[in-house]
Amino acid sequence: MLQTNYLREKFELIDQQGWAVLDLPYEFCLKLLAAAQNRFQNHEFTSAAITQNSVESQKNLDIRSDWTRWLPESSTDVTEQTVLDFFKKIQLELSQFFRFGLTHFECHYALYQTGQFYKRHSDQTKNNNHRFFSFVIYLNENWLPEYGGQLIGYNQQKRIFEIQPNMGKMILFKSDLEHEVAAAFKPRWSLTGWFRK
Repeated sequence: MLQTNYLREKFELIDQQGWAVLDLPYEFCLKLLAAAQNRFQNHEFTSAAITQNSVESQKNLDIRSDWTRWLPESSTDVTEQTVLDFFKKIQLELSQFFRFGLTHFECHYALYQTGQFYKRHSDQTKNNNHRFFSFVIYLNENWLPEYGGQLIGYNQQKRIFEIQPNMGKMILFKSDLEHEVAAAFKPRWSLTGWFRK
């Protein structure tokens, strides 16, 4: 999907500043959106805030309110399998460039409906320190800034990026980088995940 030289250029940016934006084929991302919407119509999404404990569930709702559907390691959907193969390639290229072994990745579709958000957090925590690189692929056509839903990255109190969730954009960043998803005012689709050790 993307050439090795292009990926290496982006990895150099990640090495320098902690993050980089990649451009994926628009038509492919349209197909990925269709796959996500099909799974949503088949009632396969669940609230990311749901836990076994109602108190914990409410606590999660205060932090995040999106809906998710995890992808399996392989898929019968051709578009999903193509993106999973793409992630395998990136995992290998990242391991070679940064010279440490990433063993696997995990990913899910995310849907933020009107008013939904994800407060500032890091994907790499004391309890979950095996995530090394995070990514988001955006699947939204004709997105305008007033629709919200931007991904905002931080270095302490300084904003270091604000990404509009436009179709075909992919952000790849170090998992210890703090970030948030601003409240969306239209349904906001993405595929997000992590490369892990």
